[in-house]
Parts: sequence; C-alpha cells; structure tokens
Amino acid sequence: MPKKVIKNKYVKPQFIDLFYRTDYTANTVDKFIEIWNNVYNRIPCLECKERSVEIKKDIFDMHKPIFGILRKKYCLQCWLQKVT
Repeated sequence: MPKKVIKNKYVKPQFIDLFYRTDYTANTVDKFIEIWNNVYNRIPCLECKERSVEIKKDIFDMHKPIFGILRKKYCLQCWLQKVT
C-alpha cells in the first residue's frame, strides 16, 4: 500500500494593493499644489475608514497637462489583515 504524500501548500497573498486614479486633478501646478496640500493624509481607507492611505503625485496626460493624485485602497494595517 503506497503512502500518501502530503504537500505543504504555500498560499500567496491575494490582495495586492496597487495605486488607483482619483478625481483630484488640476491643469496648473499652482492648483495642483493647493489640492495636494488639502488632500495630503486625508484620503481614508476603504475598509476601516479611519486611517489614511498612501498617495502619490502623477501626470495623467502629457499633451494637455493634467496633474493628478493616485491612491491605494487600503491602509497598511487593513492590507496586512487581508494578506494574513
């Protein structure tokens, strides 16, 4: 009678938190900096709605200058809970 081989299953994290576009855009640098200063550390996590998420600046369109903000969906603590 052959022995059963039990394989250790490694589960990869299913939730990769990428950056997503927001509606915070501006055509000039002055307007964009004003938006950035108002929004910085104020975009809440979609899960807990208490802690802020990581954000970064980006240029959405090079031909017509449109500057915007990218955000993540989850804060670090909520993301770690989803991964583990």
